Amino acid sequence: MKSFVFSRFLQTMKWDFYTNLRYNIRHWLIMLTLFFFAILLPHACVITEGDKVSGMPQVEEITDETYQTLSDEEKALYTPAEITIETADEDGVYDTKTVQGWQREFPGPVEKWEDRVQTQHTVCAVLLLVIVSFYFTFSASLFLNNMTTKQRRITFLALPASRTEKLLARWLYAVPFWFLMVLTAFCAADLLRYVVQPAIGPNSPGLMITWLWTNMGELLRNFMEMYRDTQNIDPTNFQMITALIVMYLSNLLFSHSTYILGSSLFPRFPWLVTTGIIWVFTSVVSILMVTMGVESMGRFIENLDEEKALLYMYVFSGVMVVLSIVFYVLAVRVFRRMQVINHKFMNL
Repeated sequence: MKSFVFSRFLQTMKWDFYTNLRYNIRHWLIMLTLFFFAILLPHACVITEGDKVSGMPQVEEITDETYQTLSDEEKALYTPAEITIETADEDGVYDTKTVQGWQREFPGPVEKWEDRVQTQHTVCAVLLLVIVSFYFTFSASLFLNNMTTKQRRITFLALPASRTEKLLARWLYAVPFWFLMVLTAFCAADLLRYVVQPAIGPNSPGLMITWLWTNMGELLRNFMEMYRDTQNIDPTNFQMITALIVMYLSNLLFSHSTYILGSSLFPRFPWLVTTGIIWVFTSVVSILMVTMGVESMGRFIENLDEEKALLYMYVFSGVMVVLSIVFYVLAVRVFRRMQVINHKFMNL
């Protein structure tokens, strides 16, 4: 059998799609629900309310002598009250005493509706990032979820297709297909929220999709400002920002390859098992770093000069990329060796 025939590969993808159709529809609806409430709940207050007085009312206190200098219109704003004033004696010793005076209250600062919408959009962006991050790893853990039982392995391995075609079909399912599922679920949830919000309140904060598209640059700048405040890294330093982006992308790649390998190794609950292993490993590394006197990677980079920090970040990113390639290769090798009868807890 040839290792790759395009028509056979398309048939494998078609079979895989219809086999997992119910599963995909169920998870798409779950994603739609999560995105819907992640967008709706932070916006509920701005949909039902306009400008809002925030904070405690402010009080202005004046003495009776000052009160007598005011006009009649200004005097009407004040009410009699006991006020505390500070006095000093001949030696310069300060003391306080209570006298009869006047006071008036100011309402707290008014928070404009547009500013409140901007704040709630930012909260939504954080919630959406959490959901997308979860599904980024969860979809990777579905790489071989069609081989979790003996009957599923028989069905999949008996397909008239090569291992290469099956492997590519599963990768397309776990990565691009699930990316489209997340994207369409988010768009549908945003449109659904936009349709139902008139039933909740009169104000319309607009589509989250449009706001993200027009404010992506500002969100990135805010993130870099926050990173500068916590890690003492200048967001205007182009070389440092480039190194941070490379390190972030390499970490994403490493995380994805880890869950792909976990899906190949663990037939039952691959996402939970892989997450547990990652948690144990990171806990051990954190304890070792604290033992060595290193609080965190950010603090370690902060204590280096710029040249050494850049070198360290690129070396770290390179290690992550190499480990990612190793994990992807190991996942492929495990899949190629997989048989109908495997170990109960590990596909070895």
